[in-house]
Amino acid sequence: MNTPLIMIVDDSDMDLFVTEKTLKYSGITDRFVICKNGAIALDYLKTNLTVPERLPDIIFLDINMPFVNGYAFMNNYEELPEAVKEKIKIIVLSSSGDNNDKENFVKNKYISYYMVKPLTTEELSLLKVG
Repeated sequence: MNTPLIMIVDDSDMDLFVTEKTLKYSGITDRFVICKNGAIALDYLKTNLTVPERLPDIIFLDINMPFVNGYAFMNNYEELPEAVKEKIKIIVLSSSGDNNDKENFVKNKYISYYMVKPLTTEELSLLKVG
């Protein structure tokens, strides 16, 4: 069974560590692409558009980041080819429990889930990941 490639887009080293360790511990994957902001993530996706095996299966996306935040990432993400967007499941993983943030993201058709940090194995078990 192929383990999914997961992209984590977050500027916090501590949150990256916790998310990666939780995903490994849960047995979902040990394959990661780590991006410290949305600009780096978009660049990675655009560079690998024609290499499906290098595209992530799941993106865990933070909202509040420097340079390109989660909102700007999603605006640019929508410009990617449909085949790429169909392959990738996006999960917003934010420290913001703000209902406005949640409502803005959950109405986006490319967002599968909105979760508040930190990621836990219990929350992962509710998702259809892996």
